[in-house]
Amino acid sequence: MMGNYKVRVTTGNFLLAGTFSSISITLVGTHEESDKKPLDNCGKDFNPGAVEEFKLCCRRWLGDIILVRLHKEPYSFYPSDNWYCSFVEVVSPHGQCYRFPCYQWIEGYRTLELREGKVYLTMWIYCCSARHAALNNGQYDLGAWMPNFPATMRNPPPQAKGTTSLESYLDTIPEVNSTSLAIYILWVLCCEPGDSRSLGTYPDEHFTEEEPKQLIAAFQGRLAQISQEIQERNKSLPIPYRYLDPHQIENSTST
Repeated sequence: MMGNYKVRVTTGNFLLAGTFSSISITLVGTHEESDKKPLDNCGKDFNPGAVEEFKLCCRRWLGDIILVRLHKEPYSFYPSDNWYCSFVEVVSPHGQCYRFPCYQWIEGYRTLELREGKVYLTMWIYCCSARHAALNNGQYDLGAWMPNFPATMRNPPPQAKGTTSLESYLDTIPEVNSTSLAIYILWVLCCEPGDSRSLGTYPDEHFTEEEPKQLIAAFQGRLAQISQEIQERNKSLPIPYRYLDPHQIENSTST
């Protein structure tokens, strides 16, 4: 079945963000990959601040679009220049919209792969913040009670129930120095750094366009709502669970 796709390309809205280069695109779907298609309307394309729409005809439906390739190539006698692409949107024959953030300069002649923004951006934010907090932040609370998290065992575990005595238990658990070292390591891993920034805190301004600024504001608003819900729930718990409160989650983590 033939597929007609719409491609919208947004160029950054500042001086010298446009390009005279020839821009082509390849759509990569879960079923197939399109041929390289030129993005060329009548007149000058890719001016600063422009949002341009192109119609692409593919021989078959490509499936869900998972990435696009932007090809920046020479055009006629124009010299090489740089182009700031904000993002690319692809609308499928069924009306589904896929968004591919770019927000970077494309220098010289090259091919750039962009992956669908919602999936990969969500994955990276989750892995570097909430997932890390869920796995890491409670380690000290769990492991500071040595029987929960023994660093070593000096004897094999018992093979049958009812055969353990206080003497055999004391002979099996780790020595004091091993336990102290393990607790210290857990404390270092879980200790809040002095310059910690909670999830959604961005003191440095990296975006000037209105759309990403609106998305950041919406993200911060949703985090505040989640934090309020967790704090209200903790009021009724004998032991509050704070590890996934956005105010307790670091903005990112490094190793």
